[in-house]
Amino acid sequence: VYCSDAQTIELFDVKLLDANKATLELKKDEILISRSEAEKQYGSVEKALGSTFEIVDYERFIVAAVFEDLPDQTHLDLDYLISFDHVSSLTYFKLLDYTIDLNKWQVSAFPTYIKTGRPLENVESLESKIEAVLAPHLGQKKVKLVRLDQIYFSDWNNAYFKPKGERVYVNLYAAIGLIILIVAVVNYTNLSTARFSRRAKEVGVRKVMGGYRSQLIHQFLTESVTLAFISLIFAICIAELAMPYFNSYTGKSVHIEYASASTYFLFIAFALLVGLLAGIYPSFFLSKFDPLRNFNMARHRGGFRKALVALQFSICLTLMTATGVIYHQYQYLRTLDVGFDSSQLIMVSLKDENLKESYVSFKNELLRFPKVMGVAGSSFNIFSGGRSIDTDVEGRADDFPIILESVERGFFDLMGIQVDEGLLFSQLQHSESPKAIIINQSAVSALGWETGLGHRLMDLDDMKVTGVVQDFIYGSAKERVLPLMMTERRADGGNFTSAYIRFEGRASTVLSAIKDVFDTYSYYYPFEYVFLDDHFSAKYETEEKLSQVFAFFSLLAVFIAGLGIFGLSVFIAETRIKEIGIRKVLGAGVKQIVWMLNSSITVLVLAVSFIILPLVYFFADRWLQAFANRIELNTLYFIVPLLFLISVIWTIQVYQSLRSAKVNPINSLRNE
Repeated sequence: VYCSDAQTIELFDVKLLDANKATLELKKDEILISRSEAEKQYGSVEKALGSTFEIVDYERFIVAAVFEDLPDQTHLDLDYLISFDHVSSLTYFKLLDYTIDLNKWQVSAFPTYIKTGRPLENVESLESKIEAVLAPHLGQKKVKLVRLDQIYFSDWNNAYFKPKGERVYVNLYAAIGLIILIVAVVNYTNLSTARFSRRAKEVGVRKVMGGYRSQLIHQFLTESVTLAFISLIFAICIAELAMPYFNSYTGKSVHIEYASASTYFLFIAFALLVGLLAGIYPSFFLSKFDPLRNFNMARHRGGFRKALVALQFSICLTLMTATGVIYHQYQYLRTLDVGFDSSQLIMVSLKDENLKESYVSFKNELLRFPKVMGVAGSSFNIFSGGRSIDTDVEGRADDFPIILESVERGFFDLMGIQVDEGLLFSQLQHSESPKAIIINQSAVSALGWETGLGHRLMDLDDMKVTGVVQDFIYGSAKERVLPLMMTERRADGGNFTSAYIRFEGRASTVLSAIKDVFDTYSYYYPFEYVFLDDHFSAKYETEEKLSQVFAFFSLLAVFIAGLGIFGLSVFIAETRIKEIGIRKVLGAGVKQIVWMLNSSITVLVLAVSFIILPLVYFFADRWLQAFANRIELNTLYFIVPLLFLISVIWTIQVYQSLRSAKVNPINSLRNE
């Protein structure tokens, strides 16, 4: 639900159904709803118009208009729109006891949209003008403007809008795709040059018949570009087939915009670029053949092609090593000791007002079940990361930022959180616990105290620290544990938003019993719960998907590079077929010939590894530094991918080498 006015519809060019934008007014008792919500609630748009719509525990409205659903590719997740006059009554401001007066100059936490008459080239200029307008009323306030087409990746998009993109991951996935394409281009180059001996006579005949080198270059480039365009058609078909699975996996809604002319321009430009890059070396290489001279192919077997193989191997080794590091970091976060027992522990959301007011009865009924071991409430979902406040600290001139949470008396006992010193709420008298504060070890360390006991926090003389608990992870293991203080909230005082329930036995049986009790007290909201184990796993979903993407692309890169190495082995065997025959006539065995054909590429691979692995180590270490809890890099993360790739290369090379080594030397030397 968004609070705004009727101008929102016109500003964002939202399509209204059976209503006129020009005459639409969003009165205080009116609400605008989306088509999907109208059909879900009333069955059709016609039935929705003029009907009564109730927001539970809030107010009743009249449906003034229905608007077309906004596309998925928008940052506005807009389903309902009510008048801005309701903004002071929103739950967030109720909790903060904050009043919004729209007739006064206030700095309120709302995104404001400004439509300019023409595209702005200097956004900073407009920012300074708005700051000048605010200055007489609010003093020096900083204004930050973000272009609407840049808001998806903006750092300012972190509170109001659901879709939030991470540019670093988009760039990373784009880079991986580009790297795979480079591997494929390298392959085409290797395979094209490997086929040289089969096309040398063609080139010679064309030149003898008067063909120019420029004509040959044009022919080979045309072949490469044509192949790229044929590949483009296959790529689009495969992309369309894979798109539903991709969107399901990423949780996004990505599609190819066929209605846009720029899409086709990019397709053509990209295919043309790839075709030219892939074909430029083979075309110049093949067209260089002189039919009147002995073209020494052996001179061309080093240099450039070895550089291409080195590039392929570097890419594969980097991707495989990164996959291993990311996967082990993800597994480490998943299995990390969070500082409390998260097994067989669920969190239930308490949204219904009647449920909040009847929390004591709700809890007592749950405790009647023998499989329910304990229940404790909290003011907010503690494990979402908490709410930071600046608090007054005894002996400090400046305020100290700290996470504040209010929990029920038995919370620490239920969670199994260990106490370092002092007493928990449950160990204090009922008359003493409301004045007690429990802090974690991070708070003691940050404040530089030898002991936390007896110190005063908050601007209240009678609120003092009575206990210090060991650090437990209440946000994400990717970040360090921040200073935390917890106060007691009485169960009969209510207003808990979450209840933590520990159980034993089969989860399905216990959940069914909890749901029955929940439904007795919750009139409007459904039973929503999450296992704490799953809750923490979800926090590392990005790392999990990143490791899976790297694994997939690593295997793809190894497969494509394997084709290229196979092409190179064919090329080497073809260029050295007579040398192999001579060596066999002079008594060389199969093993000697296999080593002769493979030793150079093995040495090349090892040389590249000495250059690439230190660089991979450096960047992997930089990436891990972003995690408060991280694995320690060891040689296995780098040696295992190296050995795997060498084994793949040798398997391919040995296969081709054995074929070449077993050829009867008479067949290769009969013309000498």
